[in-house]
Amino acid sequence: MVTDLLIEVFLSVFYGIIILALMQKLLFNSVKKQPFIAFFIYVVLAVIYYWLNITIVPDYKGFTGGLRIGTDDCSFFAQIVDVRFSLPMTCNDLMEIHNYSKFVNFLYPFEVRSPLPIIVFNCIGISCIPLLGKTIYEKYFPNDKNSRLVYLLFFLSPTVLMNGLILIRDGWSTQFFMFFIYCVIEKKNFLKILLCMSVVAFLRPTFVIFPILFYIVEKNFNKPNFYLRMGLLSMAIIPISSYILKANKGVDLSEGLVRQDYVEGFLGQFGEESMLYRIMMLPFPLNVILSFLFFLTSPFLKWGFYNENILVIRKVFTFLEAAIMTILVPNFLLNFLSNWKKDLSFKRLAFFAIISLLLLSTISMQARHKMIVLPVLYMLFVFSLNKKNNLLVPIVIFYCIFQLLI
Repeated sequence: MVTDLLIEVFLSVFYGIIILALMQKLLFNSVKKQPFIAFFIYVVLAVIYYWLNITIVPDYKGFTGGLRIGTDDCSFFAQIVDVRFSLPMTCNDLMEIHNYSKFVNFLYPFEVRSPLPIIVFNCIGISCIPLLGKTIYEKYFPNDKNSRLVYLLFFLSPTVLMNGLILIRDGWSTQFFMFFIYCVIEKKNFLKILLCMSVVAFLRPTFVIFPILFYIVEKNFNKPNFYLRMGLLSMAIIPISSYILKANKGVDLSEGLVRQDYVEGFLGQFGEESMLYRIMMLPFPLNVILSFLFFLTSPFLKWGFYNENILVIRKVFTFLEAAIMTILVPNFLLNFLSNWKKDLSFKRLAFFAIISLLLLSTISMQARHKMIVLPVLYMLFVFSLNKKNNLLVPIVIFYCIFQLLI
């Protein structure tokens, strides 16, 4: 049994290398070594994460666990496994075959008999992210010397690791959105641009708005009357977005900007424990303003890593991300106006990020969905490190205390 599992894992790694090479050849027009190095390291980390999950929540067979502990990974596995496999009932909560399950089945031609081989293969969904981050950053800020820091930040990002080392779609969505950005700014063939956008839309239909928004901003930002153009385009985009949201999520924007059903339903399960729930229960427009700030500054420094005496590894990742943000976010905010006025690339990316966070904070309302915008935020944060500010140290201290108190 162990021998069979090892064979399946090695087969997944070998096949993953082939897919990773083909993906690079298609979108980069070349095959680079960095994604392969990232893939091998991510595979090792995914195996460690898998065995930690088996130890902590053995009933979930290597997946992250149920409500308040894990995420949807076991639910996706339940849809793609090809043999009888015992999982908790909560793993069968998806009513129909999910697009992500179809996506994995399409890419992975082998029989799925156990979690680890498919988890290992899924690591290719984040393996190009560090290189893409560095390449895009150098394109926007060619004179900046922080591109290596950008690469390391993407490579070791707790958010990328948290959502990319397990069987969920967030890594793939983010990676193909970054491929989309890369193809747009490098003026690649429009079919490649369309392919990347289509993958993002297929994996999460409501997220099609982000490639569309980025494309519009990128192509029009330097043109006269940009903000007027954005207003006019919004008149066309909003009805289309409303239709997509209603068709795929049952969200009717005519009933209000905020997803009240989601607030009272899913977030309501956590009640007073959910900061976002408390924010959304505030009157309009205070709830929208505070939810935007929530998405910008999250995650928060929280010391509690346990739920009912069970170690929640996702909370450890979240804490590490929050620790990084205690330096990056205050520095970004302190230098925001100066960078906005002096650097056009910063202004263009910041405008896209602000609109995107506003959309996420009022329609998505799931903190992990911020990952789709995180690459742009990382770039803005790192670029802001170039500016020295005497207020940085006291602001960082205040920011840390504020995060620990909320």
